Amino acid sequence: LHRLAEESNSEFAATTDQWSHPINLLHGPDGAIWVVDYYREIIEDYSAIPRHLQQQYELYNGADHGRIYRLTHKDIKKAPSANLSDLSTAGLTKKLLSPIYWHRQTAQRLLVERNRESTSNELILLLENHSENEAAVIPALHALDRLNQLRLAQLIPYLTHLSTDVRIHAVQLCASRLSDSDLLEAVIQAANQESNARVQIEFALVLGETQSQESLPVLADYARKSIETPWMADAILSSVHGRSAKLLDLLLKERGEAGVFIQLLAKSIGASQDVEELESVLISLTTHSSPANSNALKGMNEGRNFAPGLKLTNPRAKAALEELKNLS
Repeated sequence: LHRLAEESNSEFAATTDQWSHPINLLHGPDGAIWVVDYYREIIEDYSAIPRHLQQQYELYNGADHGRIYRLTHKDIKKAPSANLSDLSTAGLTKKLLSPIYWHRQTAQRLLVERNRESTSNELILLLENHSENEAAVIPALHALDRLNQLRLAQLIPYLTHLSTDVRIHAVQLCASRLSDSDLLEAVIQAANQESNARVQIEFALVLGETQSQESLPVLADYARKSIETPWMADAILSSVHGRSAKLLDLLLKERGEAGVFIQLLAKSIGASQDVEELESVLISLTTHSSPANSNALKGMNEGRNFAPGLKLTNPRAKAALEELKNLS
């Protein structure tokens, strides 16, 4: 569904009816988008309204009201029956090919709930015959995952699928499996090849599920080349717990466009309670000459304001901290 061109700069839904309060929307079994309107005069909880106003207004006016709007288009085809309960495993699997989202999601749920012996074979067959169909591939992969039948050989090819959405879901499904070295290698290789910013963020987040140092060059590369992408910095920072110093070292050796991120990373290290990591970074900054050192020192200085009571024990780190304090 798309807005009409002449309505693109106006509100999608507007009314002078003060009782109308659209609160949710979802895909319906008929293929339309259903909008739930909580049609009440007053929606605030009575405890949030002063007592004298409670006596003035009827707080429950409209308690027996409510509306559901269907957003559709004039050429929509009549939807098939929404009753999927009598379908066989093969029939439910076929429903994953439906153009109607509700049917795909309901079929996926029923396949998982029933957990029949033939379910995984049917899903695997669907993936083999319809691997280009992104709408079918995504629920099939998730159903196999919920059934504990998703194998790495089935998952890995979808890390480089033509569809952005399929790649996003495939990356997410890797999160709990990165202890497998073959999968980790495949994820790192796919992450290095990925050019879509949205998928890169998923890779950055998922690589936080491993403590392997092999993933750090990918995160460093994203920090150099894609740091202007909204949420990329947050995704990387959330994924380097216990490895921040290693990542900072990589970026100090080759900064690229990561100057701002280096400052953020150094700030998080300075604010942490990890004395060993803090000391190693302080020493590294004084022993390695890099144009990015100033970014790192500024970040460390900002971070230390959040952990002023942290005691350093290494003499070299103490000396580096004195240099940090002298920064203007």
